[in-house]
Amino acid sequence: MIHRDLKPSNLFVRRLPAGLHVEVLDFGLAKFIDGESKNDDADVKVTRAGHIVGTPAYMAPEQVTGELVDKRADQYGATVVLFEMLTGKLPFDAPEVMGVLRAHLTEQPPT
Repeated sequence: MIHRDLKPSNLFVRRLPAGLHVEVLDFGLAKFIDGESKNDDADVKVTRAGHIVGTPAYMAPEQVTGELVDKRADQYGATVVLFEMLTGKLPFDAPEVMGVLRAHLTEQPPT
């Protein structure tokens, strides 16, 4: 399964007897995929033809362009969340949504 919308508001941290535990919430954009095989199902890349899904600040470049996505898109989103946790800011920021999407495609991530 791929979540396709990992972001801070979809992560919940709880203290359990064994330590801190992170739960992933809001599976409204999640899709099941067939194991490790390449998924040719167009429904994995878009919810409706011509529309991308996700939160722009946390979207992987392949989500921005509407390409097929796999678990790497969730890894990208988790990395953006981690970057934000460590620095207090997003790696790509712009005043408008299209600027954020363009930055994910064209700019080098900050170090």
